[in-house]
Amino acid sequence: VIIGRTPDNDVQIDSRFISRHHCQVITTAPSCVIEDLNSTNGTYVKSNRVRRHHLNDGDVVLIGKHELIYVDERAARGRGTFSETVPHLDAEGEAPANPSAQRTVQPAPKAGQVPTVEEAAPFK
Repeated sequence: VIIGRTPDNDVQIDSRFISRHHCQVITTAPSCVIEDLNSTNGTYVKSNRVRRHHLNDGDVVLIGKHELIYVDERAARGRGTFSETVPHLDAEGEAPANPSAQRTVQPAPKAGQVPTVEEAAPFK
């Protein structure tokens, strides 16, 4: 996946701080690597400028002024779901005497992919 400012990239970020072809993400079965494509402003992982870096679940990647968070779905599956049964509390914060009054908390649905990010207009 190539990330850059121009429309011919897989992910376009319309910002003057992003190079035409800024970086690429290379995914293979065992790993995922981000590689800077000689961008002017660099690619940063955990605040360190990188040329090539193996990504880990939760890594924060800075491209121009945009932060991207790498989520490894394999690691997310290993953590299981966040679904759990919790007691329903009444208005006073007390658990009801009826134990069948329980709620199941499910994880939020996954967000859709956004292919383009536009730079916000400056405040006036």
